[in-house]
Amino acid sequence: MRYISSTNAAELLEKDSNAVLVDVRNPNEVAEISVPGALLIPLGELALRVHELGKKNTLLFICRAGGRSSVAADIAEAAGFFDTYSIAGGITSWEAEGLPVLRGESRGFVSKNIAIAIGVVLTGVFFAFLIFSGDSVAGSTQASSFSHVTAVQFAEDIQKPGVVLIDVRTPEEYATGHIAGAININFYDPTFQEKLNKLDKTATYDIYCHSGNRSGKTLPLMQSLGFTHVQDLSGGITAWTSGGKPTVL
Repeated sequence: MRYISSTNAAELLEKDSNAVLVDVRNPNEVAEISVPGALLIPLGELALRVHELGKKNTLLFICRAGGRSSVAADIAEAAGFFDTYSIAGGITSWEAEGLPVLRGESRGFVSKNIAIAIGVVLTGVFFAFLIFSGDSVAGSTQASSFSHVTAVQFAEDIQKPGVVLIDVRTPEEYATGHIAGAININFYDPTFQEKLNKLDKTATYDIYCHSGNRSGKTLPLMQSLGFTHVQDLSGGITAWTSGGKPTVL
């Protein structure tokens, strides 16, 4: 995966007929502002739909600010795509550079597909509201949280009851030493997103990798999938062992 500026991405789209712009934001975001001609595939659906993009194409991923698009590019690479880019700064940078955008009713996606997508989102919001309301009455509602923490904070958090610890390194890395109690879900596995999506989204998760790069990208991915409480170990297991904390085989 490589990063590309908004201006260079626009030039590539104009010159290369095989260049495809993919917006990985949610439909409600796209309804407000979009890039003309972009294909909408929300990040949470990408792993299951990446085959639609064609491996001969050059893929340019865009989101709001660049976080989700970098995760999308990694997902595409893991699925066997070799020419993938994340647009640095996302649509925020795109608009700031004076490149064309569409707003509201003039947006450039197929209206029927957007209407269906937004309907699905609104339905989910409606049921989430019902659940939230019920939880509020019971007094059990807790705000969502997604954060990067130090090894000291991470060590404290994984001792709490119910916390699920996930190592997103490869099985080979995991076998050389991992934090006790961690389950291994390989970031580079083509079914990585699918495996995450099967987990209990209401549970609390602590994730880590070698240096914090892969787990840092997993954090927004899990957020897009509907998880509510995820902490990422800054610096990964490298920071963990540098602090004298133990691993097991």
